[in-house]
Amino acid sequence: TRVARLLPEEALLDALAPTYALTLIWLEDFETADSILRAGLERARAAGAVTTLPMLLASRAELLTWRADLRAALASASEAAEICAQLGVHVAYPYVLAVLSRAQAITAAGDEARANANRALEFARAHGIDSIEIYAACALGVLALGEGRPAEAIAVLQPLQTLYTERSIGEPNSIPWLGDLAEAAALADEPEAAGAALADLDTMAERTGSRWAAGVAARTRVLAAPVTDVDVLAGRAVALLDRMPFERARTHLVHGERRRRDRRRAEARGPLRLALAEFERMDAQPWAERA
Repeated sequence: TRVARLLPEEALLDALAPTYALTLIWLEDFETADSILRAGLERARAAGAVTTLPMLLASRAELLTWRADLRAALASASEAAEICAQLGVHVAYPYVLAVLSRAQAITAAGDEARANANRALEFARAHGIDSIEIYAACALGVLALGEGRPAEAIAVLQPLQTLYTERSIGEPNSIPWLGDLAEAAALADEPEAAGAALADLDTMAERTGSRWAAGVAARTRVLAAPVTDVDVLAGRAVALLDRMPFERARTHLVHGERRRRDRRRAEARGPLRLALAEFERMDAQPWAERA
């Protein structure tokens, strides 16, 4: 609300709307971000302002991915990509591709996700756009993790730590790859890498108040915590991630997987069934298969 007072309504519904909405997404104010983007899209369509649509649509696709409305996210990002293709090279194009590839990576569209992420990477490296490089790698990392290849996820995500450090990026929600790296490292039995990623998540969560960073850190600790701490950590993660359905479902999955490893198979069924139901509802097919 304080940020909203700084900008006039006309600006929020025009060129600044996507940037403002993304800031709200990072602050986990999904409802306000949604209202801003809906208003911006309505205004742009009514005015025939086609060139402003790709960034608005891609930003809304990112929001919808956070909220696990993946069908709508894919539709929004796909429309943005089609408009970019009609307009020729558009400034939003690499961001559109990166956001589209992440939504595809979470669903069953693995080949398309790789193709779009690689196109975004190619564009980003040719033009020195580090943020897009991180976005695209983030999509490839979650794709590898969802398909059960944690070592591949580590190979894709670990180099991002240098970029993140060099650019002094301290907002964990801006590009959410760090949680995937922590989980992949824990699954691959690389405690040093997992510990480093968790330490960064803890620091960012404390500094920014990010429920995502704190929740993902708690979820990752479920994988290696003493048996007596597992249920408490999982419960904490679920509570922190209650407004992020994909992350919440991943927490149920990790909780169930850990219970199985501890030979508590009957107790594993509850969280695994919750994970399966949520993944199926959002069309997150690779994750549903794991569950």
